[in-house]
Amino acid sequence: MQRSVEGLHVIVNSQVPPYILDQIILGKPAVIQFREKVQNGLSLEEIAEQASKMQQRLAGSGILFAVNDHVQLAVASRADIVHVGQSDMSGNKVAKRVTPDMIFGVSVDTIDQAFEAQKNGASYVGVAYENSKFTKPDVKVVGPKVLQDISQVIDIPVIAIGGITLSNAARVMNHGSRGFAVAGEVIRSSDPYKCVLALKQIIYQYKKSR
Repeated sequence: MQRSVEGLHVIVNSQVPPYILDQIILGKPAVIQFREKVQNGLSLEEIAEQASKMQQRLAGSGILFAVNDHVQLAVASRADIVHVGQSDMSGNKVAKRVTPDMIFGVSVDTIDQAFEAQKNGASYVGVAYENSKFTKPDVKVVGPKVLQDISQVIDIPVIAIGGITLSNAARVMNHGSRGFAVAGEVIRSSDPYKCVLALKQIIYQYKKSR
């Protein structure tokens, strides 16, 4: 399986209806990221069960499966990727806990954090482009300028996240990202499959023009 994380990431949780998830999978984004919080009413054991079911559902699809925050859970569910934030486990500890065939990404706010993530073996960094109430309303948004600055100085891909829609996705790519993560734009779409294809096309056209 190709290990590149560049492209479209779609963020889902256990509340996403199966028919919407089916349409997302049919659209074949690069990554589907499972993000579930214990605070949402599920126990860690229930989250682990959901993650394992998601991994089984994606098996053979060519889509990379990522688990957000929970390193141990990601390993147990045989995820391809674990994504951590600055308040989660540090990158050097993540690198020691993941299996040899797993990769990891780190959310960063500054160039220094991006360099640290790269040094610790991260395969990509996530940068908050705009605020998004749908995923993480309390996330620290650093904006397009910092996204561009980070993308110009590190060697690993920058994946933008936060408030990304069909109308601003091309602008996000113009600021140096090598892909972006979305949730609400796809999940709330009247046609999630076509929405995934349209977002992928924006990324493809940008890469083609470079």
